[in-house]
Amino acid sequence: MVYLVDMENVALRWVFYLQTATAEDEFLLFYSKNTTCSLTFPVVQMLFDSEAKIRCIPCYVGENAMDFQLCSELGFCIAGNKAAKYAIVSGDTGYDPVVKHWKDMGVFVERMVPGGDSKEIIDAMTPDATKAALKSKKTTVGTKSAGPEPAAAPPPAAAKATEENMHNEKPISAYFLKVLREGNTGVPIPALQAISQMMELSMKEPESKRLGFMKQRLSQKFSGLTNQYWRKVEPVLRYALFGQCKKELTEECLKTLHAANTGVAEGILKDVAAIMADSKSLPKNRRMYNVYTELYRKFKGPGRVCYQKLKPAIEKAMVA
Repeated sequence: MVYLVDMENVALRWVFYLQTATAEDEFLLFYSKNTTCSLTFPVVQMLFDSEAKIRCIPCYVGENAMDFQLCSELGFCIAGNKAAKYAIVSGDTGYDPVVKHWKDMGVFVERMVPGGDSKEIIDAMTPDATKAALKSKKTTVGTKSAGPEPAAAPPPAAAKATEENMHNEKPISAYFLKVLREGNTGVPIPALQAISQMMELSMKEPESKRLGFMKQRLSQKFSGLTNQYWRKVEPVLRYALFGQCKKELTEECLKTLHAANTGVAEGILKDVAAIMADSKSLPKNRRMYNVYTELYRKFKGPGRVCYQKLKPAIEKAMVA
């Protein structure tokens, strides 16, 4: 997807879509001297962490100047790749005739409006630890007072097993790798690692397309070994990609929420746990905001209250 962002209209709210972007997505940020937003460090960090391509396009100032320049760039992009999908990110309905024109021409174009306000979006995506660091006051180094020497800090614990470290970084692919290894498929470990990463990518596809996606990726990666590997791992793929994996992840998330003793109703906790399980398929820096947006979509205003109550527990499971 190519996102053409009217920064004068949506300011920083466009990061709503950056949270779920992949390496195949591109953001064209149209700005001018009238663009009234400033990048905070959490947003800058998100730009660095994102796999998407991001390009900033300066615009001349005038009546509807940015709108015309954005539409011109859209036409230029379509001329280069008519098969791609395009989205104009703006609340300005003046773009709608342009969207309709390109749809009539057989090109996928839509106008998207991000929900919430910029502060709310950025606040939801920022870990509490980062907020605490940004709010902390400067401390003055004074004269050392007399008294007993503080105990020496214990040495750092040794790093745990490689697989557990990988699990902390990418829970979904690490879980898939564990399932593949326990399946005793006889496929070499390096190949299983590659397959587990393919499985993580397949979770972004509808369930009906996941096996086809996997077969195609295996064919591209392993060529002549595709059929041999496919026969060995297909039963594991069916187990992991169609419900069982999500069920176990949901149960883990629900345990974390129960341990927090927030007083939130059990039915809501189950809904939140399911959203958390889905969010774990995203990169770490995108999970918290995905939980927030899904809660807001499901419960509207009360979803925000629920998120604030559960945020420490959610962050423990999603980020820590």
